[in-house]
Amino acid sequence: MLEIEDFEYVNPMEKEFETRCLMELWQIKNTVALKPELIEPYNKDIGVEKAMARLAFKRGYKEFNSELAKLNTLRLPEGLMGILNLKKKKAQEKVLSKISLSTSLLTLFVYKAFEDHGFTYSMYTASAFPNVDIREMPPVAYVNEEGGLETTGNSNLTEGQIRGAIEQRQTTIAKFLDKGNQWHCFFYTYKSLGGKETRGVAHIHYISHAWGLKREEVLQQIKNGKYNLPRTPHIPYERYL
Repeated sequence: MLEIEDFEYVNPMEKEFETRCLMELWQIKNTVALKPELIEPYNKDIGVEKAMARLAFKRGYKEFNSELAKLNTLRLPEGLMGILNLKKKKAQEKVLSKISLSTSLLTLFVYKAFEDHGFTYSMYTASAFPNVDIREMPPVAYVNEEGGLETTGNSNLTEGQIRGAIEQRQTTIAKFLDKGNQWHCFFYTYKSLGGKETRGVAHIHYISHAWGLKREEVLQQIKNGKYNLPRTPHIPYERYL
């Protein structure tokens, strides 16, 4: 598991490559003690840390390019790229009302928005755990598909408190595309991804400069965890496809 911190105005492909390398490095560091031979071909008297980094770079490069090749076989929904040039809210809503997205399609859209149109990429995460001090939670806590609670590490909280914190947590993730005064934002909550909001369909939201709001205002509301934004399109969304 790797927690990605907020970042702003980046090349999305470079950021994804960096993240892949960090994931590989984390895995290697947790394996090399048991399998020192893993880094022997990369050592060359440069030391363990540099050898691990070199192997992580090689693996990250391979994984990134493999995923990129898969993404480039996909076809974006008709009209989606066009929203970057549309200036009217209603025109954007009309296009988005006819499409659905997935993790892969949204990633491809972000890449093409940067490559073909010069939009940088930012991502922000805001979380709140009602009635529980997050510092008292165990390092890892998970409610599995059968409804069982799984935890790692120590905590003074009861099972009920931990389960309640997971079920009541409020997490919002926002992905911004920026080019000068133009900005576009896809955002979602864990509840919207799980189909636990309106209509019971897994979805994400969209808002842009065409709504007449300032980027800073929208971001601040999202960071506060309790946003009160104007009506936004609900885009059906499938994770990881």
